[in-house]
Amino acid sequence: MGHVYPRELIHLGNIAVEKQREINRAEEKHASTRLISAAALREAFAEVSVYRCDTYLYSEFPHLAEHFNLFRGSEKATFHRSELYKLFEGLEPKGDEAIRSIYDAGLITPMGRTVDSSMEFKVPLLYRTGLGITQRGSKLRSNGKGQKNVIEEESTYEDIII
Repeated sequence: MGHVYPRELIHLGNIAVEKQREINRAEEKHASTRLISAAALREAFAEVSVYRCDTYLYSEFPHLAEHFNLFRGSEKATFHRSELYKLFEGLEPKGDEAIRSIYDAGLITPMGRTVDSSMEFKVPLLYRTGLGITQRGSKLRSNGKGQKNVIEEESTYEDIII
């Protein structure tokens, strides 16, 4: 996924095992064809996302809590630089300084080469559920040859494993 979160990966595995055991107890057998089912992974990932937001973003960067809150409940995970400028207008820091700050905290990643030159940013999958970001569908853009290319897809939890 482009990021290394070893503690969260271990936490995800441990929680997924717990969730799978709960599912197995409820069904009185292990019905999945996999050791850990997609349902258990989905539940665990949501829990890890909330945990990461609470114990990292809000704990380590309390001065940016108002910035983080602006993303809560968003219906998209990708933002243009100008949208971020508008979001941060009444806050300190704002503008490029705010973008740099939330980038340094890990809440956004540039879709271009660098944080300073990128015009679009996305919220990593790890934080989306914890912040209640609900991204739906995918965007299509013409490649100039009459074909459409998917430039951003809704990520699935199955993409996270393996």
